[in-house]
Amino acid sequence: PYFEWWNAREGAGGTAIYDHLEASLAKVERHIAEHGPYDGYLGFSQGGCVAHTLSLLSMRDPSFASRVPAPRFAILLSCRLSRHTEHSELVAGAAAAPLPLPSLVLYGGKDTDVPPAMTRELMATLDPAGVREIYLPLGGHRVPNLGEEEVAVLRRFLKSVQ
Repeated sequence: PYFEWWNAREGAGGTAIYDHLEASLAKVERHIAEHGPYDGYLGFSQGGCVAHTLSLLSMRDPSFASRVPAPRFAILLSCRLSRHTEHSELVAGAAAAPLPLPSLVLYGGKDTDVPPAMTRELMATLDPAGVREIYLPLGGHRVPNLGEEEVAVLRRFLKSVQ
């Protein structure tokens, strides 16, 4: 089956309108309230955008942060920045003053759904001192099988955020 967090439609100036975004964020917020808090977020594709957006909101929006604690780390796979019109200022603010969020970002060079440049734009909103990157030149838009070198990067990252 195919699941998604929202339906995107084009907005003004390169932004988008994410239909059902508020319902999705409310569902995650309820889940965190009932089962959390969580040390970190993990997300692939649109789920990675959700993980990044939740991090952004919990670290930069005082109203949201009062309900959802900021994560200590994020693992983001083949994802892009939110283009939702209402997130434009938050994203611009993170580009100007990157989030101090230790993050492991994995993406593939052959990803045509979320091209590498889009994932790199997301990485630019994260403090470079805390970002670890796994770039797989032949990787597409999928959760990758990791080789020994990439597994070592993942293990070092996880040990660093314990």
